[in-house]
Amino acid sequence: MPLGVVHPIAVHLHIALFTMGFISMYYWFFKGLVTSVFENYLHDLAHYNTLAGVVFLVVAMATGIRDGMAGIITSFGPPLGRWLYIKAGLAFFTLAVYLVFLLKSNQKRRYLQEDSRLLFWCLGTQALGFLLMVATTAIGTMIVYYPSLLAG
Repeated sequence: MPLGVVHPIAVHLHIALFTMGFISMYYWFFKGLVTSVFENYLHDLAHYNTLAGVVFLVVAMATGIRDGMAGIITSFGPPLGRWLYIKAGLAFFTLAVYLVFLLKSNQKRRYLQEDSRLLFWCLGTQALGFLLMVATTAIGTMIVYYPSLLAG
């Protein structure tokens, strides 16, 4: 399969899904605070977007390892290899955080807002996962478009 086909699916799709999950979760929360009506379908949308994002994150990680081993953009060796290791570590941490979100999100009773501890975990893991995803994406962008800034 040519790189031009694999890259958008493997790299960009999980970013979009995690972003939609983050926006859905916080829209659910703030809309509920303002209107006192917490609509479960918005929380479910955040859950399913995150679930799909996790699936495509695993695909992205496998593709990234394949690309790093083949040296398509850069390799795990010098000069940018350490950045690939950092990116891979962040990706694994992101995966772990989103898996915690999915586990906690599945534990909700009928309404998530009834359990403040569970609500905190869901909001916290969504925010942390989103920040990790942004950091991982920024490193990937730097590796591809600005490698000279990272090589020094």
